[in-house]
Amino acid sequence: MNREESNLVAEPYTSRQLIVVSHGETVEAHEQESRKEAQGTNSNWTQLALAALKNTFQSTKSDPLKTYVIGVPIELGIQAFKAWRKQSHNAAPVRKISNQQAEKLLFPPGHPRPGTVYVGHPFVSTVYFPMADFHRRMLEHKWNEAIHLLESLGATKIRAEHVTGAAHDIAAKAFASAISSGASATIDGSATLKSSTTLVFTGEYPGAKEPKIPDNLGWFPHESTWQRVADGRIEFGRTRFSMEVTYLNDFGVNVDVGAKLTKAGFGLGGKLNDHDSSSWKLEGEFRPLA
Repeated sequence: MNREESNLVAEPYTSRQLIVVSHGETVEAHEQESRKEAQGTNSNWTQLALAALKNTFQSTKSDPLKTYVIGVPIELGIQAFKAWRKQSHNAAPVRKISNQQAEKLLFPPGHPRPGTVYVGHPFVSTVYFPMADFHRRMLEHKWNEAIHLLESLGATKIRAEHVTGAAHDIAAKAFASAISSGASATIDGSATLKSSTTLVFTGEYPGAKEPKIPDNLGWFPHESTWQRVADGRIEFGRTRFSMEVTYLNDFGVNVDVGAKLTKAGFGLGGKLNDHDSSSWKLEGEFRPLA
């Protein structure tokens, strides 16, 4: 395994946020060209294009060095590949990775698929989602973390009320999945995606006896109100709480970028809807400390 494969998840998030899985020959050619461009040397477009052709014709007995691409001579195939590379570069910085690198990552069942753009989880370096599912997954993750935090701090009752945004059904499913097996939950109002009806979730719990902050939280270090709730509970025995779960940042994943990637020939794994910020108010009670 080369250095690029072994250190992929250790790289800065911005350099590996968007990926597409390809065959090793094409990935290696791209890596070589990227290094040459960074060093200011001329790119060997012939080698790059032939690597792509080898990828295309790998299941046939044809020799890509001596054949045509659907009746088009090799030289035109090289020019077409150069045009595609320029177009994809202008769309967004998509990182090509090999199948071997993809084996080290976690994708949803049935993935990865060829030509589909995946977005990395900002807090879990090995997890990737199809671009079309990214915001839904992020909102679910933030909801689950907030509920997990309150459970661990000893919540006996949680009431969640929708404040702004339209992601009702996403939050409803996330809230229900975050409820502990020993808790009861009720949902009042409309759970439709575009309804403006007030939506309220209520969950009741036995309450943890020893409050603690769970390990490996991603959103918590960036949420000052969550931190105040946790400090007040652990340090001063707070018995009531109020905090917000907001999802505002689109992480650069939006319909404009999706449209450019689609035009460049990439798939998004479904329909990418425009980012809709949302805000929810969480309030409730903690179990009294001994």
